[in-house]
Amino acid sequence: MEQPRTYRLLSLVASLGLVAVLLLAVFVVAGSAVADQQNSPASRSSSDPVDPDPLVTANGGFTMYMPIIFVTRPFTFFDPFDDPNSGWPIHGLNLGDPDPPGPWTAGYGKEKINDTTTTNQNVYNVKTVYAWNSWIYTAPVVLADPANFVIQVDGKSAQAFMWASSWGLYFNANADRTQMYTMQIFQDSDGTSAPTLEVRRWDYFQGDADDANLRLIHHRCPSCASEDFKWTQIRVERIGGTLLIYAGGTLRHAIYAPDYVDSAHTGVGIYQGNFEWNDLNPKRYSEPAFQMDNFTVGPVYRR
Repeated sequence: MEQPRTYRLLSLVASLGLVAVLLLAVFVVAGSAVADQQNSPASRSSSDPVDPDPLVTANGGFTMYMPIIFVTRPFTFFDPFDDPNSGWPIHGLNLGDPDPPGPWTAGYGKEKINDTTTTNQNVYNVKTVYAWNSWIYTAPVVLADPANFVIQVDGKSAQAFMWASSWGLYFNANADRTQMYTMQIFQDSDGTSAPTLEVRRWDYFQGDADDANLRLIHHRCPSCASEDFKWTQIRVERIGGTLLIYAGGTLRHAIYAPDYVDSAHTGVGIYQGNFEWNDLNPKRYSEPAFQMDNFTVGPVYRR
């Protein structure tokens, strides 16, 4: 007997609905798996379709250009250090911290423009206390493509008696931050000596300035800021095995540095080296040694 038309129609609708539900479930599970995989630095790839790179700020305001499926996309990260919750290390000075790297401090504070005056501008303050120690401050993002990226920051010395110490960037770091590159400005403040620009490849960094490393650049930089409390902008561009090194808006060096460009070396952040003895004067050791502002890096994934 032929089934009534209404019954056949209801059966067809029910069948189509069941198929739609099953397809949706498969899509959600697959999309979740892809997103989880792309959130893992070891599995990320730079072969995603080309879309306009969004600019994501540290306080969360952003425009995201999403592909058709739900996956994590690379973006450019900009941090003006106006949000203490953006993910940078915050640590109070504790003289009992082990050496190396020794007592250190990091966090948000007012910009120092001389020994006695500050402004209302928030910047990122960093410091290690003991001599010949280094410290790194990890950014809340990782490189999306460790062989192609741009990283930039404004920085300055904030203590006139920390003459031979350095501030800068680290990049292409492994997970435990023992292997990396650094770019450093040694800020001389005697009024006559020019700052020094250095690039190093660290092979086993543990916080001591004498840890195993290879110095790739060591040059005077007369046109870099040669006074404390004066901002300098530094920038690193990696194009495959080549590093382009900028300071003060000028290209200073192009060097061949092909190591640490695999997916295991995606860490970036700020570097500080203390090569002058601090006398632990309570009026001075709580003050920042260096200050940073306007950190930019891309393309990256959020940590």
